[in-house]
Amino acid sequence: MKKCLIITYSRTGNTRKVADSLYAKIESENIFSGVDREIIVENSKRKGLFGFVKSGYEAVAKKCPRIGPLKYNPDNYEVIILATPTWAGTMASPIRAYITIFRDILAEKPCFILSTTGDPEYKNTHLQFKDLLNHIPFTLSIPEKNILENSFDDELNSFISHLSLV
Repeated sequence: MKKCLIITYSRTGNTRKVADSLYAKIESENIFSGVDREIIVENSKRKGLFGFVKSGYEAVAKKCPRIGPLKYNPDNYEVIILATPTWAGTMASPIRAYITIFRDILAEKPCFILSTTGDPEYKNTHLQFKDLLNHIPFTLSIPEKNILENSFDDELNSFISHLSLV
C-alpha cells in the first residue's frame, strides 16, 4: 500500500480544521499504509488586518516566505495532499514556498489540493498549481460558510474517493 503526506498551512484555523477532518477520515478508512501530516509554520506574523493585507499581497506577488523547519520529506510518499487557504484568488504564500522547495519531487507525484476560501468565486485556485507542478491536480475547494457550519463531510468523502483511485 501507498503512503500519504498531508501538507497544511492555515492562517485562521479553517484550513487546519478541514485538513484534520480529512486526516481522520483517511486514517479510519485505511486507504493508505500510512498517513502523516506536515503543518507548515513560519516566523512571520499574520494576525489582524495587517496580517490579512500582507498575506494577500504575498499571494498576488507570488512571494515565498521563509518556512520551516520541515519534518517530512515528500519523496518518501506516493500521494501528496496540499491543504491551503485561498488568498486573493491564489494559494497561500507558505504553500507556494513549500512547493518551490520540493518542486522537482512534487512534479513527479500525484498531488491533490484541498483549498478553503472565504469567497466561493475563487474556485480556480488549482490552476495556479500547474505553473509549479507541471500538472493540474485534482482539487476540492470548500467555502468558509461550509466550514463554519461543519457541513463539508460529503465533499471530503468525494475527495477521498478520488484518493483511493491512485
